Amino acid sequence: MAEFPVYSDGADPRELLQGLMRGLQQLLDEIVQENTDPMNARIFPEAMIGDIRAAWEEARRSVEVVIQRIPPLSEGTLEDHGLRGAQLRFKLSAVRYIHQRFLGFGKRFLKKLLEILDAILESIAEITHAAGAIIEFKKILEQLIEDDD
Repeated sequence: MAEFPVYSDGADPRELLQGLMRGLQQLLDEIVQENTDPMNARIFPEAMIGDIRAAWEEARRSVEVVIQRIPPLSEGTLEDHGLRGAQLRFKLSAVRYIHQRFLGFGKRFLKKLLEILDAILESIAEITHAAGAIIEFKKILEQLIEDDD
C-alpha cells in the first residue's frame, strides 16, 4: 500500500520530498496494475488499461530521476517553491488526509488526491527539470477515472 511521508520538525525536506515521490510511485503502481479502488470498483475503462500500463512503465522511470535530483537542492530553492517548513507540512498533510479518504471511500477521492499531487509535482518539476512525463501521465489518468453514474 502506498505510504506518504509525515512531516516532522527538523526533518530534511529533501528526504520528505523523496518519500513523497516514492509514495506517488507506489500509488500509481497500485491503481494501474489493479485497476480497482479499495472498494473494489473499477477505476479506469477496461479498453484503456493496456495502454495505461504501457505508458506508466515508461513514465515511472522518471520517478527515480526526480528522486536523484532532489538532494542537491538548496534550502532557498525549496523555500521559493513552498517545499519546506509550514508550507511543506501543509502539503504533506493534505496528501495524507485525502489519501486516507481514498482508502476509506474509494475512487471518488482519487481525482482529488492526484490533483493535490499535481500541485506539488509542478514545483518539483520546475526545480529538478524532471517529472514532466509523470505530470502529463497523471493528468490524463485523472481524466480517465470512471464516474459511478
